Amino acid sequence: MNLLTKTLTIDPGNNTAWAYWDNSIIPIRSGVIPLRYGSKSSVKEKKMNYLWGKFKELILELQPTSVYIEGVALWSGSLKSMTSARQGDLFELSYLIGGYCKACTDAGIKFILISPTRWKGQMNKNAVKLRVYRAIKLSYKTTHETDAVGMGLSLMGIL
Repeated sequence: MNLLTKTLTIDPGNNTAWAYWDNSIIPIRSGVIPLRYGSKSSVKEKKMNYLWGKFKELILELQPTSVYIEGVALWSGSLKSMTSARQGDLFELSYLIGGYCKACTDAGIKFILISPTRWKGQMNKNAVKLRVYRAIKLSYKTTHETDAVGMGLSLMGIL
């Protein structure tokens, strides 16, 4: 097992979840950056600027040396994934991730894009939740936060 040092794991989205690790199998801190700028149907650029700003505040506060960001994936066998692609949600998510990567670059922080299948294989949200609980005996409020924690555990070989 390789513990993560000064590492932030990110599950991006309208509610971006994060977990911060520093030589422990339990994240030092975790949380969600909620979209509070208007509604989810707000103008795309306003949403992006709001979330990018909150992300910049987070990395300035935590000072990670590396950030793992879950990348965009299209699951051809998933109706939800295909619907998201048709509605443009995956493009919006790509823009959001690009802004997070830019914020890391501007702050001199190494970032790594990690595909969902790389860290969780074919596990669904319930399986990730059960595995996280089995590994560290903690439950999280949202599936996004659970995924951010699960990603870190997976990177350490614990999930």
